Amino acid sequence: MTLSVDSPRVENVLLKLARGHAVFELSTTLRAEPHHFAWKPIASMSQHELEDFDAADVVDLYGEVGSRGMQRLQIVRLDGESPSGTPESFGLIVNDWVEVQEGRYRYLATSFGSGVRIKLIIGDYLACEVIWEGP
Repeated sequence: MTLSVDSPRVENVLLKLARGHAVFELSTTLRAEPHHFAWKPIASMSQHELEDFDAADVVDLYGEVGSRGMQRLQIVRLDGESPSGTPESFGLIVNDWVEVQEGRYRYLATSFGSGVRIKLIIGDYLACEVIWEGP
């Protein structure tokens, strides 16, 4: 038995999900075609690719005040030592994945500059990343 994938239909669903998350989380409506749109089974990703994809985003710019994306930000404090042995600590603002249903669906919506990146994982099987840059 072979399995064939109707790529245009899968891409249509993934793009609708990404646009919906951009509106819901970031209050950003995106009608233009994305600059980057990629999807593939997680099993085909290398360990390094998966770790990079699965990591939370460190935020350097805040989204729209009052948006869900702004409300979900977390402040993380890191303590350590400098190479000379002096204690150091600094804070990071992190945007982590939203787990809708464990093992079934999660997504990460991030604003950066004038762009938007949406990452999603369906069924712990399919990974997708969509990026829109600038106006």
